[in-house]
Amino acid sequence: MIHNEEIERVLPVESPIESTWASYSNLFSIIGKYENAYSWIMNHFTQMVGVTKNWGLPNLTFIPSNDPLKEWDKCPFIEVQKMRREIIEKKWNSLSDFLTDTINEGYYGYVFLNQFQVRKSNKNGLHRNFVYGYKGNCFLVADHFDNGKYKTVTVDSALLDEAFAYMNNEEILSQLETDKILNEVYPYILLVKPIDREYSFDPSLLACYVNDLLQSKNSFKCYEYYPNCKNVFGLNNYDFLIEYLDKFIRGNMRLLDQRPFTLVRDHKKMMILRMEYLSNHVLQGKERELSEVRELYTELYMKTANILGLFLKYAVEKDNRYIASIQGRLESLKASEKPVLKKLLDILEP
Repeated sequence: MIHNEEIERVLPVESPIESTWASYSNLFSIIGKYENAYSWIMNHFTQMVGVTKNWGLPNLTFIPSNDPLKEWDKCPFIEVQKMRREIIEKKWNSLSDFLTDTINEGYYGYVFLNQFQVRKSNKNGLHRNFVYGYKGNCFLVADHFDNGKYKTVTVDSALLDEAFAYMNNEEILSQLETDKILNEVYPYILLVKPIDREYSFDPSLLACYVNDLLQSKNSFKCYEYYPNCKNVFGLNNYDFLIEYLDKFIRGNMRLLDQRPFTLVRDHKKMMILRMEYLSNHVLQGKERELSEVRELYTELYMKTANILGLFLKYAVEKDNRYIASIQGRLESLKASEKPVLKKLLDILEP
């Protein structure tokens, strides 16, 4: 589709408060303008969940998880529609035509595209991208493009259509035959529209999450994210990461992924924001106690930032002394966070 250069429609996005997973960043950027949605965020995203995924790499998320196809339905501040790719290919001349129509109706798009065209990458790659507007012949696409930093790039409509069409080639289709999880999510384009509504913060729910985090208990209650995988909960994820680092020392792991360490740091940031929220909106009269917990989490945040920095140094220098240092700091982090969580539980539980 050829747009008039003067025609544009850009849906509002806010700066996300999380920096590990693009799916979280995209969700928070959509609902971030709603005060009630912030209350919902502060009521969740407390428990950490770990699982070993492809090639033995650790995967850490919050609850709700970072899987938009399965988890975004749990957010009360968005309406999610799932449309199959073949319907779009039959009913619209191109992806850019389809996205123009849906953006005009107030829907953000979340679609698998080839990164060769989107990121100007030197190789083909499958990835879901977040599209929130267009200006003339270009579409606005947001992701962790800039060395893990959330950023918007503009993609020409012709390149966007090419990136969408590439997903039907034999290489991708053969991947779908062997990758069950990919086969479940690839066929769908998500259309997301924000909804503002009332939300009552539930201190007892937060207390449940905090207790599960402290005790490393299963917080799924009624379902599993990865039914064929062994999940790790709460503070036990620090031991999980220590085991991952052991593989480098033994020489049977070469794949580096900084995201689990970034999520641990993001977790402390979320806890700091949570103490501020509780003090200002929920637990008036307990400001002093919450301020103390906030200060303790600020110290823990600095520790996790140092751990992430050491892992990034190891990625460059491949010196196992960094690994040993990170492992010791993770053990110390677990020991230090336990009394902080107990202190927070005492505040939350009457």
